[in-house]
Amino acid sequence: MSREYSLKILLSSHVYPPSIGGIETFSHTLAQELFARKHQISVVTAEPRQLSPAPPWKIIRRPSFRELFNAVAAADIFLQSQISLRTIFPGFLLRKPIIVVHHTWLRNDSGEIDFPNRLKRYLCALSTKKSTLCDSPGGHTPTRGFVTNVCVSQIMADDFSFPSRIIPLPLKPAHASSDNLQRTITLGFLGRLVSDKGVDTLIEALGVLKKIGKTPDLSIIGDGPERSPLEKQCHALGLADQVRFLGRRTGQELTDILHQIKILVVPSRWSEPFGLVALEGIAAGCVIIGSNRGGLPEAIGKCGLTFANCNSQDLSEKLEIMLSSETNHDYFRQDAQKHLARFSLSAVVDEYERLFSEILNRA
Repeated sequence: MSREYSLKILLSSHVYPPSIGGIETFSHTLAQELFARKHQISVVTAEPRQLSPAPPWKIIRRPSFRELFNAVAAADIFLQSQISLRTIFPGFLLRKPIIVVHHTWLRNDSGEIDFPNRLKRYLCALSTKKSTLCDSPGGHTPTRGFVTNVCVSQIMADDFSFPSRIIPLPLKPAHASSDNLQRTITLGFLGRLVSDKGVDTLIEALGVLKKIGKTPDLSIIGDGPERSPLEKQCHALGLADQVRFLGRRTGQELTDILHQIKILVVPSRWSEPFGLVALEGIAAGCVIIGSNRGGLPEAIGKCGLTFANCNSQDLSEKLEIMLSSETNHDYFRQDAQKHLARFSLSAVVDEYERLFSEILNRA
């Protein structure tokens, strides 16, 4: 019996599994869920490596212009998971409804809007305008033309001059927790060990606490080029007996460790566009302390505290508050399920399906 499809959706994702990262995970997860909801899915990507086992939808890797043009022509909706200058132009030529999902800032590493990002912003703004008649919760929906912008956080939408819909990244329920777990790790960090993630700020804050007689343990989950400098920093501050470097963990092993952590710290130096790791911690029953710029405060909500980016003194003070009483933890956990409901996979994909319907009805 042949499969009946609702919409033909072409998803463009420059990076895609088996490559590992946030955009890759979102693109693959969205494709999986939309396929499960009876949509015909095709993916175009620059990633040359194959997935094993291969998914049941078509993946065109490093497409020629003809392959890309034909794929766009066959689609009802052309969805770009982060704008790609190479792949977006057939959408304009064919006047297809285009959705651009913004995962990160359209700025260079220095925070400036250079020429490539200026061009991307210009294309995203084409044929869109704000309307007081079609405001969506948390943002605006374009009322004409064929470019619809989606931002994963309000703070990202505020950085753009063009209108956008706010749809957060989905949280897959991989680390769901029960209330009766025995938590034996006081502090935890989860992420790549690179300078942007701010683990050095966390270690500095532990040094501040040690001077006043507080010595909480810290487990660092992840790996990366900064591991050796961070280990040296721990030795220099006399923290080697407090800090464990656990390396990269995945699957059930990662879930088991998250369930042991009382306080998950997200000390990013840069302004995170979103904060999926914070949501993963909340889902695992952790309370969160995160830096206060970018999208992290939206992800944390009422489930934790924030501190000034790169400020180890401020972080040490927030740690001291959390360490002072387990009652504080209960307070920050009480709204966790209500907070997480907005980020559930089903709720997020429901939002995308409503958006598809709005766009096609306008067309």
